[in-house]
Amino acid sequence: MLLLPAMKTGNISGKRIKERRRAQKLAQVDLAAALAVEYDLDISQADISKIEHNQRILRDYELRAIAQVLEVSMDALANNDGDLMSEPL
Repeated sequence: MLLLPAMKTGNISGKRIKERRRAQKLAQVDLAAALAVEYDLDISQADISKIEHNQRILRDYELRAIAQVLEVSMDALANNDGDLMSEPL
């Protein structure tokens, strides 16, 4: 059985979302705009910042949309092991 560390924050994906977004040279506002246009999600630039700083809970459908925009798997964003940039979609 896999034991997860105690959660003291809003999500476990924020740091990896930020890493992948920066690697793709996307601003937070660009990610927010892509989520609005492609997935009809109302996630603002301020929300992206909160997600990346683990201050906002991330819903599963939001993680799926973010992963698709960032061209990476949901699993890659949720796990802290391995190389994020080599993860296939």
